[in-house]
Amino acid sequence: MEAIQQLIAEGICLPLFFPGDCALDQVVVVLGDLTPEQEREWLGRIQSYLHIPCGELMLLGGGGCEEDWEVAIHHAAPPNPHLFNFQKFTIPPGNYLVEVYAFLGSMNFNFQLEEIPRKQ
Repeated sequence: MEAIQQLIAEGICLPLFFPGDCALDQVVVVLGDLTPEQEREWLGRIQSYLHIPCGELMLLGGGGCEEDWEVAIHHAAPPNPHLFNFQKFTIPPGNYLVEVYAFLGSMNFNFQLEEIPRKQ
């Protein structure tokens, strides 16, 4: 998708792969600092800077097809209440440090844990 590649080049998009369905089921958005408990418990982190010129941050689970992007871009809320694959946040336009954390018990961490060879 050429449009997505352009957004990545401009620092507007941070694509991440989450294995499995329902990638947004266990998402917690924190503005500012983590709580002391969250700070103690995270196991993995990805950091990136995003340029958000429009003042709208969107989290999109899926995005593998053009239809996912079209629905998310043109709707303020998911049109199907049983298919919640995006969320939008209004924030001041600007540049932001975005950190994505993995915690024990999250689908992403558990998926990677399964890949670690076990000692026999």
